[in-house]
Amino acid sequence: MILRDLLSKLKWDPREDFDNATISYLDRTQDARGATIARLRSFRGGDVVEMGRGVIVVKKDDEISHIPFHRVREIRSSDGRVRWSRGT
Repeated sequence: MILRDLLSKLKWDPREDFDNATISYLDRTQDARGATIARLRSFRGGDVVEMGRGVIVVKKDDEISHIPFHRVREIRSSDGRVRWSRGT
């Protein structure tokens, strides 16, 4: 299934629990020396403010982030079941 289609299904299908789904993504930042640090982070579906074209807008701890679809690595439903995973 295409990532955007699954996100829409989880969000709009009343049988799904989108607010408690976990979306994991690859976050890249730089340390004080300028070296790139990549780590896996996650947010709950309830943190999603908007799903745009190729990006998920998330508000977590009063901070807005734009997560590109290509950074998403996995989606788990509220029961912990993997619903989508990007191959490595």
